[in-house]
Amino acid sequence: MTLQKPPELFGRREAIAAVESLVGRVRDGHGGALVLTAPPGLGRTALVEYARGICGTVPSVQAAGPARLAVYGEDRPRLVCADDVHRWDAASRSALAADLRRMPGPAPVAVLLTVAEHRVGADEFAGLATLRLGPLDDGAAASLLDRLTLGTADPVVGAWLVREAAGNPRLLGALVAALTPGQLTGRTPLPDP
Repeated sequence: MTLQKPPELFGRREAIAAVESLVGRVRDGHGGALVLTAPPGLGRTALVEYARGICGTVPSVQAAGPARLAVYGEDRPRLVCADDVHRWDAASRSALAADLRRMPGPAPVAVLLTVAEHRVGADEFAGLATLRLGPLDDGAAASLLDRLTLGTADPVVGAWLVREAAGNPRLLGALVAALTPGQLTGRTPLPDP
């Protein structure tokens, strides 16, 4: 098994605990599912990467269905991740949700799904454990900013970036990337909005 270092996540203590609990259950020989929802940019994919990092690399599943999910866990516990399930067609989402509810026995398979909050739809995943990610608080956003800029952001510029990103990690990264080194350190003016 190849272990990857999971990404560092800021302000996601509850979500990390939920993912680690899911992984712990599958390591103990039990199955389960967790649906992560959030608006775009708040870290759904980063949490999938975190889960993969603490589990290691496993082969991808080519076939679907409850029996296939159970067979997949016969040789050893598995974590199956499906990111951005809202992009799937409605029939595929419904089939996956039904398969998860019908998965036979105590197969040691855990399934981690991510769905954009605005696209969750007709309660397709009702009955499955769901965790909604909210925006980062200012402290977590400031810690992320410090990591993104290696601590080089001017305090006034940093406060502006945190305020403009409004707790969205992806937006914070994009704002940092759009600034010149001079703007980031406060030596040159910030762009006009």
